[in-house]
Amino acid sequence: TNARLLCSGVWLKWVEDDEIQALCFFREESPYALDIHIHIPKQHRGKGTIKKGAEFLKWIVGRSKGSYIKFNTKIPVIYRDVILYAMKLGFKREGTDRMSIIKNNEVLDMAIMGCTFKEAIKCRAY
Repeated sequence: TNARLLCSGVWLKWVEDDEIQALCFFREESPYALDIHIHIPKQHRGKGTIKKGAEFLKWIVGRSKGSYIKFNTKIPVIYRDVILYAMKLGFKREGTDRMSIIKNNEVLDMAIMGCTFKEAIKCRAY
């Protein structure tokens, strides 16, 4: 068949008191770049959210030992709070992926966010 795995990657989960507090998905975009997505369930957003994201990134960056020089993510532009969250973790807005996702029957742009290895190890959130 022509079937293929479209999205292989690794999931990490943050568990406290047998409850998932946060999830992080990452996959290789190239031999030098990782695509990273952090999800915090609504009931766990607020205090400690930056710490959870920073710990995920610290874990990934620490294990990459510089083999990945870039960390990327795309965020629908309607989620301004998520874009600000990524910026607090050291990501910078690098551009726009125009009309690339549909949410609630509306075609939306995605904010392209990136963080280099050097920026990640200097990030104030760590």
